[in-house]
Amino acid sequence: MQKKNRLNARIVLLFIFVLGLCYFLTLSISRVGESKVTIRVIPEDSRVLVNNQPVSSKAVYLSAGNYTFSAEKDGFENDSQNHEVKKGEATIINLLPEPTSPEAKQWLTENPKIQLQREKMGGEKAALQGQEAIDKNPLLGALPYEDVTGPFEVDYGPSETRAGDTYLVISSLIPQGRTAAIDWLKSQGADPTDYEIRYHDFVNPLVTGGYR
Repeated sequence: MQKKNRLNARIVLLFIFVLGLCYFLTLSISRVGESKVTIRVIPEDSRVLVNNQPVSSKAVYLSAGNYTFSAEKDGFENDSQNHEVKKGEATIINLLPEPTSPEAKQWLTENPKIQLQREKMGGEKAALQGQEAIDKNPLLGALPYEDVTGPFEVDYGPSETRAGDTYLVISSLIPQGRTAAIDWLKSQGADPTDYEIRYHDFVNPLVTGGYR
């Protein structure tokens, strides 16, 4: 009787093992060509969406392409970012809804460890976005650039008019410097007309509200 029970137990264990193996193989086959994206979010109970579709897991597998990741929670300002998922490349997305209500701000104040974690994730998020901008536009890898003989300086920042894009800012006190900066951009293979360009320390008298 005991031998029969042990045999039955082994059969059950073998059956469970086979089922598990089949599940693993099926899952692996279904994810061929997809990349793992780990989504980290604070607060952790925020509602997470990928291309405006809610996801229940903080780890998703996506085919190559451009996606919008966002997180929302009552009392917080939604956080959203665009990211290009590349085939075979694992990615970590950090989403940090900003507290706006008194209750949300108090929650963050009462949890300094969470605040420190937010700051760390914020740094990682900024680094990722900066690298993505450079990958998209190699010119940014050469900035900031300063030429003392121009004299001029060229830098960049996040565009407010072009979603996911950047603007260039040229700093020079003299017209010759601004012209030299444009010539330098051309020497880098850049077409100035493709960019939103702002001039620091210069007000265009023909344009109301020019940049200073």
